[in-house]
Amino acid sequence: MAPQTASSTRTRGTHSLATASLAPRARSLPLEHPSGAPRRPLRAVSNEELALRLRRRRARAMIIMSTLFLITVVTATVILHVFLDRGQLRLDQIKARVSTEVRTTRSLETQVANLETPARVVQRAGQLGMVAPHSVTYLKAPKGGVARSGVGRGARGTQAPGA
Repeated sequence: MAPQTASSTRTRGTHSLATASLAPRARSLPLEHPSGAPRRPLRAVSNEELALRLRRRRARAMIIMSTLFLITVVTATVILHVFLDRGQLRLDQIKARVSTEVRTTRSLETQVANLETPARVVQRAGQLGMVAPHSVTYLKAPKGGVARSGVGRGARGTQAPGA
């Protein structure tokens, strides 16, 4: 068969097609794959086979998406547990500190109570050179109440007597 030119035409049914030799000529494909395996022969693919491939591709995509979602959920759960455990550890440390401080406070309150006992106060007063009085005199207030005098009125703006 002779090579065709851009001006040559071929008739097919009622349509006339112009064949162009302007496009590069197709090289003949090798019968074997570069890896050495023989090439599969070309064949027509039915709509059912295309639909089956599409369903398989969608199923594969769904499995991949489900797996990624599951991995994300598991990772988020692990991270959440790490934060909860870290918070629980901190809470336990704070509770231990509070317990220690409560014990210290109780110990200090016991020491204060022991130091405030009357026997301890008398003993310490004796160590400081204080002596107990020989007699105690009690004063009685008049029955009518406290007598009002000018003493103490200096705070209110008036002068105390003798000042």
